[in-house]
Amino acid sequence: MKLFDKEKSQRDTFDPDERLELDSEHIHKNSKKDVWDKTAAVAPIVSGMLIFVMGGWFTYTYNQQQLHLQEIQTIEKFIPHLMGNDQSKRAAILAISSLTNAELATKFAQIFSSPGTVSALQSLAENGSQKDKNIATDALARALENLAARESRLNEIETAFHKAATESTTNSAHSAKSDNPLDQLEEAQKLERLAITLRERGHLGAAESLLKQAVNVRLRATGDSRDVVNTLKKLSDVQSAQGNSVEAEETNKKVTTLENKLNSQPVAPPPAAKPAEETPKVEKPAVQAVETIEKPAAAAEIKTEVETN
Repeated sequence: MKLFDKEKSQRDTFDPDERLELDSEHIHKNSKKDVWDKTAAVAPIVSGMLIFVMGGWFTYTYNQQQLHLQEIQTIEKFIPHLMGNDQSKRAAILAISSLTNAELATKFAQIFSSPGTVSALQSLAENGSQKDKNIATDALARALENLAARESRLNEIETAFHKAATESTTNSAHSAKSDNPLDQLEEAQKLERLAITLRERGHLGAAESLLKQAVNVRLRATGDSRDVVNTLKKLSDVQSAQGNSVEAEETNKKVTTLENKLNSQPVAPPPAAKPAEETPKVEKPAVQAVETIEKPAAAAEIKTEVETN
């Protein structure tokens, strides 16, 4: 009895607020309130971090785009040099590697494969960093393969052309069309145009062969002429560009001899002008009418004189 009274007295001593705190529903509501409080406290931190990450990502993307744009503008300035001779190509590849990166330079070196770009890749493979050396070494192998394949195709084209030119020369004696000087001059012009194209692309050996063929065709068609002199001058320029100074000097001697021969020939006088044709005189009808009237009158006078006699 005393124990019950003691417990009762203890329960009776609870305040209303204490009883509310001991209620399970009130405890559950307080726990929910604590979650929202925590979320409200953490949300600004999380949102700030997200804004920071997104801002950093956009800034990095923009900087990369600007970097690529600068690389493109830099490469654009060196495109004309990559279309030049071997020394110009070598300098352009080295400059692109210094201003941009070795990987980009090696890609352009593979596209414009030539002895100049191969020399530039060798310099990068020897003097660059370890990463650049690896990239340049792989690119050098591919550039050499491309260069060898290109030279092989060029040799095949040149061989096929020589074969066709030889067959054309052999059959010229049996063909009536090839004996026509106009056809031969047209063939010589085609050979010269093809030689100029090959020279612009750096294939000097093939250009020299084509110009020699053009000289022979012109000599067969017209003999010694100014056109032969012009073709020989082009041949001399190609030989000089190849470094064949002896052959170029011999060609220049031929040019000088032929020019002296042409200059010493007497100049044919211009053809005489044709005399102007005399225009036939057209008699006026009135004069004819007067004459027809005068003739009967004269005849009548003669008849009268005869009768009087």
